[in-house]
Amino acid sequence: MRTYAIGDIHGMCDLLREALAWIAQDAGDEPCRVVFLGDYVDRGPSSRQVVAILRKGPPAGQEWVCLKGNHEDLMAKTLDERVADRRDAGSLWEENGGAATIASYRCMGELDDLVLFSDGDWARGLPLRFEDEHRHYVHAGFRPGVPLEAQAERDMLWIRREFEECPVDFGKSVVHGHTANDQPEVKRGRINLDTGACFWGRLTVARWLADERVPHFEFFDTAERRAEAA
Repeated sequence: MRTYAIGDIHGMCDLLREALAWIAQDAGDEPCRVVFLGDYVDRGPSSRQVVAILRKGPPAGQEWVCLKGNHEDLMAKTLDERVADRRDAGSLWEENGGAATIASYRCMGELDDLVLFSDGDWARGLPLRFEDEHRHYVHAGFRPGVPLEAQAERDMLWIRREFEECPVDFGKSVVHGHTANDQPEVKRGRINLDTGACFWGRLTVARWLADERVPHFEFFDTAERRAEAA
């Protein structure tokens, strides 16, 4: 099956729409799978719209897998009265772009609580990892030396250095996001697709055809779009 993976979106709805339009054109009539690597909300201006697209689901012929990122986790915990560390999560969420997400749920100054809390419930239930025949997919990474089935949720959402600086073989390539770079990183055992959509206006899609191991990268760039419009 033709497979696509999309890096961290962070409330950049226009870039997501462009990426999905390209995937639809590229896949044509062939069935395909699209894996979203998490961090759909925060920092960018259109978190609500991004979540609405993802919750609506795929067009015919596509399968979508939406993984949880650390920003969805912060959002869900902040909105969940049952979570013991709700206050700490709320402070961390605000520090990491949560205010932009809240703003996107306001209409005429009024907060749309119903949609916000419904989207928080959706975010809470997202899976932490996905695996196909050739690759593992996760938001942040895995802790070296720990079996996949024993990986801690916090590591899969937040880990950086211990995973990125230790080229451990997890049996398959690990496709992840979480750490922003201006280009996708292709390293031994891992591929990082976070290219800073909310920082530098660039969203990256990776595509693998059938049994391919090396992806094709497609970029969607707000700077390029502004230049074309000038």
